[in-house]
Formats: sequence, C-alpha cells, structure tokens
Amino acid sequence: PKHLTAWRNKRLREVGANTVLREIALYSSVFSYAVKELFLLESNPWMGIKKPAKPKARNRRIRDEEIQLILEGLNYREGQTPELPEHYVAWAFLFALETAMRRGEILGITMSEIYDRHVHLPKTKNGDPRIVPLSDEAKELLKLIKHKGRRVIPQSENAFRLMWERSKITIGLNNLHFHDTRHEAITRMVRVRKLPVEVLAEITGHKKIDILVNTYYNPSADDLVAAFNG
Repeated sequence: PKHLTAWRNKRLREVGANTVLREIALYSSVFSYAVKELFLLESNPWMGIKKPAKPKARNRRIRDEEIQLILEGLNYREGQTPELPEHYVAWAFLFALETAMRRGEILGITMSEIYDRHVHLPKTKNGDPRIVPLSDEAKELLKLIKHKGRRVIPQSENAFRLMWERSKITIGLNNLHFHDTRHEAITRMVRVRKLPVEVLAEITGHKKIDILVNTYYNPSADDLVAAFNG
C-alpha cells in the first residue's frame, strides 16, 4: 500500500481524478482475481489505500447558438446530405442530441441495425444490447445518409475525434465535449417527452438509476419549476 499511495499521488499530478479512479479499479480487480481465483496472494493491497475524491459530474448544457456555431465550424447546414468528413461529424453531433447515443455507438452503427422506428445496438459499453427509439428528427437525419457503405459514418473513430477537437477549438468552444450531447439529450427527453426514469434507463443503457439521475439529468431551475407545476 505504501508504494501504491506514492503511485496514486504521482498519477494525480499527471491526470484527472476520474482517470486515476478508473485505473485503481482496473488494477484492483486484477489483484482480487489473484487472491480469489489464483490463490497467489492473501490480500489485495489496493484495498489499503485511500481513493481520490470523485469530481463533481459535468452539468454542461448545450445552447442553441452553440449548436449553430458547431455546424458552421464544420461547414454543414441542417437538412444537408453529408458528403465530406466534417459533414459526418456535424451529422453525428445532431444525431447524438436526438438519441443520447455515445460517440462510439454512433460510429459503430451499421445499416443493418437501423429499423423503421429504432436502432438496435447489438453490443454497448456495458456489454448488453440496446434498443434506441428514433424521434421524427432522428429519422429525418437518417434519411440524409445516401452512401451505400456498411457503416452510417464512413470514417475511423480517431479521424472523427481529431476533426471534432480541431473544429471546437477553432470556434472557441474548448470546454465542450462531444459526450455533453448525452447530458443534453437526456435532459431534453425528460423535459419534452416526460419519460419516466425506468424507461429512460432502458433507452440510455444505464443499469444504475442513481448514475443516470445524478450524472446525466441536468435540469435548469425553469425545468424543475415547470415539472413541479405541471
């Protein structure tokens, strides 16, 4: 534990607390396996160190004017058929706002997984398949995809990420993450569609309701007042 504490302190000077927490969880699971299944150790030394405090969850909302800035930065207008690589980044941004899908999930969608009213994700981050209902806006976005390739977004995840990062820096939105679309979409689903939390969890793929509520649902004061009075 003494050595692991020194490692923890060093890592906290290099990366964020969330990264350190993920690494501790990974390494600790390896040692737990060595204790419980391989019988190589008597105890897990990772259990003897103090974990860093978990940072507050991001509650970044995306304003309409920021959406327009992103589209302009990627030379894309709503309703346009994507042709250039930057167009597909803009299209994915809009699609994420409608579906609350993760970037990797959108990049992995194949044409065969698209149905009339939903997208079927055979394998997601938590390892389970998921059904994502399609709003009318999401259906219209899918109609704009005209190419005959296998995947909806015909580019690699790394190329997509680099183009997104360059674009947001160019327009001055450095603090915007693509994952913020998930926060925004989930908040809208509650505000506009009045989805109960158990249905929302099925759509977003959250197994723990508290994570969904505390991390991804970010209502404004007006949203809370409207829900209370409604």
